[in-house]
Amino acid sequence: MKKFFYNGTIYTMYEECPRINNCLIEGERIEKLNLSEEEIARLDGNVEKIDLYGKTMLPGFHDSHLHGVAYAYQNCFCVNLEDAASIRDVICRMREFIKERKIPSGGGIVGMGWNHENFEEKRLITKEDLDKVSSEHYIFAKRCDIHTASVNTKTAELCGLKALADKGDKNIGRYESGTINGIIYENAVRQVVQYIPPLSLEEIESLILFTANEARKAGLTSLQSDDMQMFSDFVSREHILHAYDKLRREKRLPLRVVEQIQITSIDEYQDFLKIFQTMKTDDFFSFGIIKLLLDGTLGSETAALTKPYRSDCSNFGVLNFSNEELTRIIKFCINHNLQIMCHTIGDAAVNQFLSVIDECRGNEKISPSPRLVHCQIMRDNQITKMAELGIHADVQPMFVLSDAKIINQKLQKETNHKWFAWKTMIKNGIHLNGSSDSPVDTFHPMAEIAAAVTRHVEDDKGSESWEPEERLSITEALQMYTIKPAESILRGDKLGQIREGYLADFVVLNQNPYLISPEEIKNIKILDTFCAGTRNQQIKGEKENEIRF
Repeated sequence: MKKFFYNGTIYTMYEECPRINNCLIEGERIEKLNLSEEEIARLDGNVEKIDLYGKTMLPGFHDSHLHGVAYAYQNCFCVNLEDAASIRDVICRMREFIKERKIPSGGGIVGMGWNHENFEEKRLITKEDLDKVSSEHYIFAKRCDIHTASVNTKTAELCGLKALADKGDKNIGRYESGTINGIIYENAVRQVVQYIPPLSLEEIESLILFTANEARKAGLTSLQSDDMQMFSDFVSREHILHAYDKLRREKRLPLRVVEQIQITSIDEYQDFLKIFQTMKTDDFFSFGIIKLLLDGTLGSETAALTKPYRSDCSNFGVLNFSNEELTRIIKFCINHNLQIMCHTIGDAAVNQFLSVIDECRGNEKISPSPRLVHCQIMRDNQITKMAELGIHADVQPMFVLSDAKIINQKLQKETNHKWFAWKTMIKNGIHLNGSSDSPVDTFHPMAEIAAAVTRHVEDDKGSESWEPEERLSITEALQMYTIKPAESILRGDKLGQIREGYLADFVVLNQNPYLISPEEIKNIKILDTFCAGTRNQQIKGEKENEIRF
């Protein structure tokens, strides 16, 4: 079946032809652009004509890094603590959750999304706090960055945290007395996650579809999802991969997903490889990206820095891999044509990666291009080195809205420091991809694009642009969510543009982002999405008589 789109403003993200009048698709692909009046007149009755009624159409949006299963799990199975205003609030919400769900003694409760920077108490949650929720249940509460969590005494005993702390595990928090305080970081969080009972294949499948359908409503037609560390047990990870594969085979995935395989060792990847060998890939589900967490986060003060945090002159954050370990994994990825993608928030983590990748590459650039996720704390020489090595950056515009409020409190900026340096990166020739890192932040491409264009941070004094010299143009911001992530996964020849022969992935907006003020972009609504030519029937116009498709 052919579809003909007309009477709208269509931006292609294709530089040689940035704007077109109409578009004809057949099946899953774009057949022709800018049909003449004669060609339009020859369209027969078998062509579905779709009047855009003056609205704006763009290539479907592409989130280059999020945690899709975690987003759904948080929304469907967990206590939402995102807007908790105090530790007392956390305790009350978790108590109420136990009561409403009638969870018996010995059951587990997972809280997600709390941020101590928003608490009245301005401190992390301890085991004593969570003991007030219940001493009969296993309580586990993850901070919004997912790199820090808190447990109650019962959970700490189940996981043997005291014994691990006594063996010198620095990721387990303690009081000055040496007693564990129930706060855990980085690898210790993953150790505790393994005690969460595994979900069935059917439950995992429902989580994937929940996120996919929510993402389609937000205008997304492609996701790159890091799901493998959501659960520590291998059964759940296997279920996630098999669920994606099953949905792909049954043609029930409503958008495209590329799995980013987060690992801690080559041996761990070899376990996944046994599963991959039983699967096929296509344009709706694929894998081949290896994800590593090189450091922690700013909120938890575990991001690895070259200068200490203001609060503690002995704290430089955490590097999760030695240079030797990182070298082994990167060489393995290069030899097996796997794309390497590393979480780096602090400049010390960036230093480690640049040093190791430069040593591993020899005299040639690596393909597929290595990628750094976040790149929040950078130095001038690191940006130029990234450009020289052809390394891509996956950045999260919404983070500037939250982290700008705390970054000045935690760090001391030097003259050669760059924070959230998106414009500087582009000027230096660095390929920039846009992402949400959901559920750390919500996936809403128009809000993310607005944040990239305005960098507006609100406080008691109002709203102002934070380091406005790093703001992006509308085109640069739109490219971060269309053409750029497609190119990063070597699909720039079929995704991210409205172009003849490309896959028919579109988003329809109620307003034109080029014709309104930057401050209004975040309020643009998604009217419809098309993935492989198939529309999202759940999306309707704002008003019954405003727009019909």
